[in-house]
Amino acid sequence: MKASNVTRFLKDDVWPYFTRTNKKPLLVQLREAYALYREYRYLPYHYFKSYLCARSIPENADLLSFVPPMIIQESLASLNATDQREHQARIADKAQFQKLMEANQIDCVGTIATVDACGGILDNSGNKIDLPTLEAAALRFGPQVFVKPKDAAGGKGAALIEVGSDAFATIQTLKSFIVQPVIRQHTDLSRLFPKSINTLRIDTFFEDGRYTHNAAVVRIGTGDLFVDNWDQGAVAVGVDLDTGRLMRTGWRKNKFADQDGFDVHPDTGIRFDGYQLPFWSESKDLVCRAAETLQPLRSLGWDVAITDTGPILIEVNDVWGINLMQTACGGMRDTPIGQYALRHRGLI
Repeated sequence: MKASNVTRFLKDDVWPYFTRTNKKPLLVQLREAYALYREYRYLPYHYFKSYLCARSIPENADLLSFVPPMIIQESLASLNATDQREHQARIADKAQFQKLMEANQIDCVGTIATVDACGGILDNSGNKIDLPTLEAAALRFGPQVFVKPKDAAGGKGAALIEVGSDAFATIQTLKSFIVQPVIRQHTDLSRLFPKSINTLRIDTFFEDGRYTHNAAVVRIGTGDLFVDNWDQGAVAVGVDLDTGRLMRTGWRKNKFADQDGFDVHPDTGIRFDGYQLPFWSESKDLVCRAAETLQPLRSLGWDVAITDTGPILIEVNDVWGINLMQTACGGMRDTPIGQYALRHRGLI
């Protein structure tokens, strides 16, 4: 593990572990963690990250199906290895990614303007514009805009801004940002939690000439969140890949001190188990079509918003949150990507 990952693990997972009260008996934890180590010959840090130490985990749960996320992450690096830097740039730069999707007639959230690395505001044709021109363009989409860094992850730096406000004027001080219209999500997603856009994270894996999916999660805002990022306190709920129905339990990240999962949303009271996502088959088709445009990259994670008229892409990631997926959906050992990772590491 990289030093930055170790520091984050200590802060976000180890420290909260000591504050919890409903852990399994210590001897049980040691026995289970050691079993994971013997299975994968890897430090079983994910025993803590994926709540496997909680008393609420059923005794018959298949803990050995939880692969250390870094083992799968190493395989993703091999799947997406390429000497063609433009392929990586097309997903790292959000503005470039959106232009690529639009060129291939794939529904994707639009861009009103971009702010370049020098702080210049550019329209979609690359022409420099001033703040009043941006304001006029933004008002055509509604009273608010969504701004976020071109290359940030986890919702960091994102903001919802009223057009024409003092905050809107601060766009002139930003660098390497994009300005987007606010998405109007499907009413069924708003019922789960109306303050945030609750998005789908689903992967695509290209193997043997076809695309498959390994896991899917819906991230749902809580409290005063206007974003649905797990790193900021959202609830993550697994999705059944065949039906598009939500699984029973939603989970928050360790650092928010929620050891047990939620069967209902903590704010709206909506029960997760069996809740049907709209446009499920269309969502899977959308990400597979989009993945074709990013060959030779073979394993990607997609963020999708679902509106009243269908799904639209928000962004794509080559590092797509294995721990998020396993925590919400269960162990990935027996999925196509899990089996690939174990073969890649010589464990099967």
